[in-house]
Order: sequence, then C-alpha cells, then structure tokens
Amino acid sequence: MIQKCPELLEIERNLISIDEILRPILEQDDFISSFGGTFINIFRNHIVVNTVNYSKVDDLLALPQITSNEKFLYFNKANNSMSQIKFNFEQINVRADLIKPKQVFIYIDMLLNNNVLYFERSDINNTEFITAAKPFNPTIFYTEKFTTRKI
Repeated sequence: MIQKCPELLEIERNLISIDEILRPILEQDDFISSFGGTFINIFRNHIVVNTVNYSKVDDLLALPQITSNEKFLYFNKANNSMSQIKFNFEQINVRADLIKPKQVFIYIDMLLNNNVLYFERSDINNTEFITAAKPFNPTIFYTEKFTTRKI
C-alpha cells in the first residue's frame, strides 16, 4: 500500500503523542534499566521500544496509559539500557571535556541503541580521545570515509 504524505503525517502525529506518554514511563526507576529508549517508524506505524529485559514488557503493557496503545508498540531486542547509555554518554563527555577532541559530535542514537562519536575529519588525530572513550563502547563514524567501526 502506497501512503501519501497527509496519511504519513497523521501517523506521525499519533505516534508522537503515544511516545510522549511512553518516554517518561520508561525513564522511571522500574523501567530505565530494562529498556533502551524508543524511536518512531512511521512506515510501519509503530514505536520501536529497545528492550533489554523482556520480563518487564508485561509490566509496561499492564499500565492503563499503555494498554490502549499496545498495538503501536514493537519491542526490539537491544543490548544497552537507557541507564547504561546515559551513564556511558556522561563518561564520554567527561573525557571530551578533559581531552578536547577536534571536530567530533557526541550523541545518542536510538536506532543504534548506542552512543556515537561522529568525526568530521579522519585526518585529525583524536587517538587519545578514542582510546579514553573505548571502555564505553561507542559507535564511531567518520564523515570523509563513510565508514563505521566499533571500538
């Protein structure tokens, strides 16, 4: 089925409103270590919920504000919980503040369920920072080479 722009916009508005209900719940202590955040897939008309601990899915679905939206949720196996991603992000930023790497963006990518170091140039030596960030398992992208590598 081919969807037109107005239909996709309506799907997106609906999923955003559901995600606005879901996200604060997933940030609560009961769930933050079991789920790794969310992202919206308008083409499949669902919210992908990165899931580390599937035993908590039933607890989430039992909540009254979630029950009516269950059909819009897709639980995807994930390696990193939101609490782990946030911790790693903070640690990477501490190292960035100390080392001052050049031309790098540091961000959380929910699709990858990980922190990302996005280097604008591969010819700048950021080895010290990459080595310092390595224990926190970021995904690295380089603009110039369009390559991805895991450290």
